[in-house]
Amino acid sequence: MDWLSDDKESEVRITKNPWKVLIVDDDYEIFQVTKLALSHFEFEGRTLDLVYAGSADKARQIFSNSNDIALAVVDVVMESDDAGLRLVEFIRESLGNHFTRIVLRTGQPGFAPESEIIRDYDIDGYKSKTELSQQALTHFFFTSLRSYRDLVRIQRFQLGLEALIESLRSMQTLENFSVLTSSLLLQMRSVLTAYDSAFVIKLKAVEGNFTSDNSVKRFAGADKSNADQYTATIQQCLDTKTDIQTNDFYAHYSSVGAYESALLLVGTESVNKYSRRLIAMFSANVCVLLERLSKE
Repeated sequence: MDWLSDDKESEVRITKNPWKVLIVDDDYEIFQVTKLALSHFEFEGRTLDLVYAGSADKARQIFSNSNDIALAVVDVVMESDDAGLRLVEFIRESLGNHFTRIVLRTGQPGFAPESEIIRDYDIDGYKSKTELSQQALTHFFFTSLRSYRDLVRIQRFQLGLEALIESLRSMQTLENFSVLTSSLLLQMRSVLTAYDSAFVIKLKAVEGNFTSDNSVKRFAGADKSNADQYTATIQQCLDTKTDIQTNDFYAHYSSVGAYESALLLVGTESVNKYSRRLIAMFSANVCVLLERLSKE
């Protein structure tokens, strides 16, 4: 809980989690070639984490233990002629995973006609290994990851709305306040296409170490592993009582009643006057609500 301290450097360097991509092929050389061709690939400031599975059975194990695979590039013919197709069925039907983008890759395009595969299986592409040049790989990685990003964003909207609706039924305690604030923060991050966020509210009269749960409320974002990296910027925003903007993040300071707050959005694509208004409205109203609930 030691969120805020004075001995942190003022400069924040954000390390975004890479896109996890699973290459499923019984030929390890295919994985090596793919890895080499995409060694400098980057999408929205995130690199690739390429994972190898030498069989459909191994891929099933990986999928059963992972829920963050953005893209799977799957060979059709492996331990059996239709191993890749059975893997697609497992991912979509058995696991109910409709978020991971799947591209089938085959060295025998005549074995499974493309039109039938695209029609019968929930996939995003069907490629011949011979046609996958570096440029072609790069193109379908961009389009697949963009589709995955948008699906995840839609899910965040849904989860945020569900939590918000549930919270509104009983907005009577500080515990409900925390649930509502976290839900609203999640939605706002999605609307502003921010990669991550952090939000701190504290009583104006409290100074020194910010360790009391009665005086400070903290709301972490999606990636808690980066929380320490945000500490210095949050502290600077509160100390200077001004907004801070760089190429990596935007931090907003708000002061309402007995409380002041700092809201940090990481990796947001644009911060214009409309998004600033939304951020300011969120921060101010959360402070007002906290003050009201604290007096009841």
